[in-house]
Amino acid sequence: MAERILVLDDDAIILKFVKLHLENAGFEVRTSTNPLTVAMTLGRFRPDLVLLDVEMPTIRGTEVLAALRRSSCHDQVRICLFSSLAPTVLEQLSREYSAAGWIRKASPLDGLGLVQEVQRFLGEGAKALPKAIVADDSRAMRRLITGVVTGRGYEVTHAGDGPEVLEALDRLPPPDPAPLGRLDR
Repeated sequence: MAERILVLDDDAIILKFVKLHLENAGFEVRTSTNPLTVAMTLGRFRPDLVLLDVEMPTIRGTEVLAALRRSSCHDQVRICLFSSLAPTVLEQLSREYSAAGWIRKASPLDGLGLVQEVQRFLGEGAKALPKAIVADDSRAMRRLITGVVTGRGYEVTHAGDGPEVLEALDRLPPPDPAPLGRLDR
């Protein structure tokens, strides 16, 4: 059974990005923009991890977290602060509100990095991601393809030509035989 992630953020674009990358990595994901319904959603969905935006317009994520910690029903839920605040601020808030930790919203957003951080919080950090080599003589095309492949949960090595592919193959363990599946979804 796939591990369940609940993502609470006031930005619909961030929610779509996070949902896409986490679902492509095999997680079951629910998203919400409404912090006032989080307790009800927790009860129905029973997530393994909650990513909680800190700065929301209706109520701060830390207030939501404090309320959940006071509730005996939800005091053991793993909640991770998810924000673009400075790491020192996130570290302090995480300790102060008994969060499982924090994940910083990078700019630009990094799908692979997000997946790896979520896996770390769920105790799967030691599980290596399957590897892929993206080879094309166009740097722009490599970036485009890399976005799709990392979104499917692969760690990518780049190569600009045939000799670079051979060098990359020498540095990598044998490739994962699992197929990528259709990339046009």
